[in-house]
Amino acid sequence: MARKKGLKQSWPTEPFVAVLKHTLKAPAWLDLTFGARCLYVLLKAYHNGQNNGSIRLGVRRAAAELNASRSSVEKWFRELEEHGFIRPTQRAYLGAEGKANATCWRLTELGYLGQQPTREYRAWQPSKSRIPHHFSGQTVPKRMTPRPEKEDNRPEKEDGFEENEAPERPDFRCKYIIPHRGAA
Repeated sequence: MARKKGLKQSWPTEPFVAVLKHTLKAPAWLDLTFGARCLYVLLKAYHNGQNNGSIRLGVRRAAAELNASRSSVEKWFRELEEHGFIRPTQRAYLGAEGKANATCWRLTELGYLGQQPTREYRAWQPSKSRIPHHFSGQTVPKRMTPRPEKEDNRPEKEDGFEENEAPERPDFRCKYIIPHRGAA
């Protein structure tokens, strides 16, 4: 049967990263932070169809590719491991010649060494002692947030804004404009 002209091909011709729909609906996936989800997609991008269990991706490279800090990426790797999405097959080490080797990862969503996928994220259960990040109800972090000013109960004439009420004080305002050296 001949294909009609003008119809677009529905399947992409370039490489892509597929995440299974049942994975996206799993409670473990829904509990992940956004950064951990991005890291998982990056790990899947390193999978070529045959290298599950030997996907080498270190914290530094992942941080560079995700444009994130190394400490955040370390946290996301731990989060993915705790939720059952990835497992290390070989930890990072420094070789005899001083050459570092990154951790090898196995994606539990895919088969490994001829075995069926373990999909350990399906058995994940939230910890009862911890409040999930999206249910905490805290929208603004409590640390380093401005506190409301104390209410001013003074009468209007005592607020310090009346004319000639304040004693003479020196004027410390900026009186000179310093030229910028960078502009030419």
